[in-house]
Amino acid sequence: MQDAALQRKLKQRIHEFDPLSLLLLLKHWGYNLDQIIFYSHADIVSQDSLFRSIDFYRHPRHYVKIEVNMGLLGSQSTLPSYFFKRMNQDNTDVGKFTDFMHFLDHPMLLTLFRSIYPEIDTRIFPDYEESKALQLQLLNIRSPASLHQFFQIAFPELVVKVDKTVLKREIKSRPFIVGRNSIGSNHFLGSTFKAHVQGIRVDLFSEEEFCNNGDAWVNVINRRLEQFIFPILKKAGAELEVYLVLLGEKQWARLHAGQLGYDVFKGGQTRARRMRVFSGNVLN
Repeated sequence: MQDAALQRKLKQRIHEFDPLSLLLLLKHWGYNLDQIIFYSHADIVSQDSLFRSIDFYRHPRHYVKIEVNMGLLGSQSTLPSYFFKRMNQDNTDVGKFTDFMHFLDHPMLLTLFRSIYPEIDTRIFPDYEESKALQLQLLNIRSPASLHQFFQIAFPELVVKVDKTVLKREIKSRPFIVGRNSIGSNHFLGSTFKAHVQGIRVDLFSEEEFCNNGDAWVNVINRRLEQFIFPILKKAGAELEVYLVLLGEKQWARLHAGQLGYDVFKGGQTRARRMRVFSGNVLN
């Protein structure tokens, strides 16, 4: 449970939250779903936020009540207008009627949020991350189509191109023992051996070398590979090469012997500048 200062701050900014962020924050503070009560705000006008208020209670137990701008008493209620007309009649106890509507509100709103965000519903997914990993195994992760989708999600700012290709790999050898090992595909003379393997080449196209926050795209790509792509590919293993292609730049200028400056017509390369960000095997 959190102190009163943080609770007051949450009350002031409750209108800025979406359901998942709010539920995760309350879970971090020690509130489970069975300690959260949702009820609708009675209004006939649509509001500019989903949540209107939140209150914390300690007696007779710790729980939270969250007022939502939707539900049975909200502006887009599914209740017939008959019920709202009865609320305006003198012989109707508005307080009891509202409490009864709030009693029905909670299971409806909770079911709605559970269906939108299945990761918070432990009844269906006791471990949501494990469930996602099992579902991911049903896909052909190493196919160009799957990898294109993964990279496009990880790099929405860049244009992604994925192709199958043949990659060169340098294989290190164990010490060769005369009389015990035979030369072949598994043993060879020398410390290294170059082989051709089937792999995937990913080109990430950008107009600029730096992203909007000033960080180099090379550094951003390396971080996102470690954070998003590699954890997925490690489960299946893949030979991978990733290039950053800068469309707004050409090759580096070079000074040749006897020539001062850079000649883009004679011997100059006009293709975009390519930088290899990663090359290797992704495997646990």
